[in-house]
Amino acid sequence: MDNVSFATSINNFQQSLAITLTTFLSSLLSFLPRLLASLVILFVGITLSRWVKNVVVHTLEKLRGTAQAEKTPLQSFLKNAEITSKIEVLIGGVVYWILLLIVLQTSMSVLGLSVISTVLNQILLYIPNVFSALLVILFGVLLAGIAETVVKGAVKTIDPRGARVMGTLTSYFVMGIAIMAGISELGIAQQFINTLFTGLVAAFAIAIGLAFGLGSKETVAKIMDEWYMRMKKS
Repeated sequence: MDNVSFATSINNFQQSLAITLTTFLSSLLSFLPRLLASLVILFVGITLSRWVKNVVVHTLEKLRGTAQAEKTPLQSFLKNAEITSKIEVLIGGVVYWILLLIVLQTSMSVLGLSVISTVLNQILLYIPNVFSALLVILFGVLLAGIAETVVKGAVKTIDPRGARVMGTLTSYFVMGIAIMAGISELGIAQQFINTLFTGLVAAFAIAIGLAFGLGSKETVAKIMDEWYMRMKKS
């Protein structure tokens, strides 16, 4: 009886082992094609990403070297910000990593790692917001410089001493709006940004009033005296 039980146990063990090995081999055989496809996607994707990066860097270097590029507001901003010629490499690197994220997301999806694929997909979906915020801030920097120049030129005829202060305040105001708009594009604390914007507008109005009043009091006094004398003569 013991021999029969032992033989039955051995037989059951062999069957369980055979089922386990069969299941493992079946899973392995079904996984290997996905693994191979994932590795191919990674290899080809990394190669293409590097190639695109080099093309972007080379193209930007050519554009930067042209006379037209030297005259653009962006070029002036880069010079004023003391950003070296390596800006092309920086942009190329950003393009490379975006493409690499796309490749990784595709590779993980093929491999069946849905959790990692979902995380990478969320990152990719957020990237346009980052670019939008950067463009808004960059446009704000350029606009701030233009606004400062215009205000200085306009106020200089009335109050030469207050022109610089007015221009600087205008530049800071435009930059503040641009930064808040950029943060809003990221979807970060939008209610707080709206409140801060209202406060910034009020502070700017008060600052302009004080700067104009204190810096231009002598000019205003002269204008009032001239107006009074004309009225008296008439």
